[in-house]
Amino acid sequence: MAAASVSCKKESKEMASPKELALEQSSHTWYYFQDNKLNQIEKIQDVPSFPKKPWTEAVRISSFGCLPDNDDKSKSQKAYAIANRLGIIEFQDDKINLFKDEAFFAGKTAGNLVFWENNPVFSVYKSTFFGDSLRKVKGSLHSFLLQFDIHNKMILPVLNVKNLALNNQELQDSSQTEITDFIWDGNTWTVCKKKSDDSSVEFSYMTFQPKKEISQVTPNSADQMLYKTPSDEETFRKLQSHKDFSSAPERIKSLLSNMQEKSSFILKCHTAGGSSPRTFENKVNEYSNPLMGNAILSDSWCAALFQDGTLFLNGALSRSRIINKGKNIAFKLPKLPAGFVYNGFVFSGKNLYAFWEETEFYKTGRSGLISVPLTPIISKIEESK
Repeated sequence: MAAASVSCKKESKEMASPKELALEQSSHTWYYFQDNKLNQIEKIQDVPSFPKKPWTEAVRISSFGCLPDNDDKSKSQKAYAIANRLGIIEFQDDKINLFKDEAFFAGKTAGNLVFWENNPVFSVYKSTFFGDSLRKVKGSLHSFLLQFDIHNKMILPVLNVKNLALNNQELQDSSQTEITDFIWDGNTWTVCKKKSDDSSVEFSYMTFQPKKEISQVTPNSADQMLYKTPSDEETFRKLQSHKDFSSAPERIKSLLSNMQEKSSFILKCHTAGGSSPRTFENKVNEYSNPLMGNAILSDSWCAALFQDGTLFLNGALSRSRIINKGKNIAFKLPKLPAGFVYNGFVFSGKNLYAFWEETEFYKTGRSGLISVPLTPIISKIEESK
């Protein structure tokens, strides 16, 4: 039976040397995007090649997150991911469901997944930066903010570009405007607007706060349900800026304490069921090339995955006991081919879903995910103590 190498570390006061565990091919599953579907394949090396596209146009996992730990112990924690140009994926235990909606996703760059009252909320816009040929699809909706109804499995509009016009001139220019980014700090939404025509590009910034829950806002009611104020580039860039890793959440710092002393890294930190992620940077010296990674902080566990496939984990996953008596564990996912990286992850139940993509500067080629049941890996790590 084919096997892939998984490097596992156990932690006492110092991280032990990696131990090699055999991850049998039958214990994990590779998936890739092609023909607007998520297809299963035996090995990532067998994923067919196709021309690379700018990341704004490629079908790839652009954003992801987990719901908070479930109070109902009979149900596992759900997770979600945005598949750019395609739809939203729901993960629950070992089930993967892709919900497509061409009306909202065709020709759109999608991402920025956050959660409001346990509802997945995300944004879409038409990218013009790389000369996107689909940006003028006739009859397309000029949406900005969408939500996924987790009960009815439907994507619903929350706000469109017109809803965020601050004056009559902006309202008239809305057909030439896209909201390309936002940051939500749990209270205020700060957005970046891009107005473009054949001869110029102009950026502007604003903030808004809903008067009621965002799930109750619709494009028709938004004008009466939003507090809107102008903002500026400096404020937006400050919100986007990397913070020193010393100011990261304590549980994340504890999780990566050994790595912090040895490696430079940039870590995007997500909160389960929360607002926009914050980015922290750890510099060992000025000349080191930082490793990119993502972390998720949930009530009962925290984890971080770096682009080389190294995953750190602490706590108790949904409906599970505390792992390794509360001590950190770390292991490596299967090695990816040259030019590929891991770019995110989620957990649902005792299952890990890690996202991967083929990258070249601003372009993305093949992309997909790997599904890994964690029970056998954790058991082997604990038995190797």
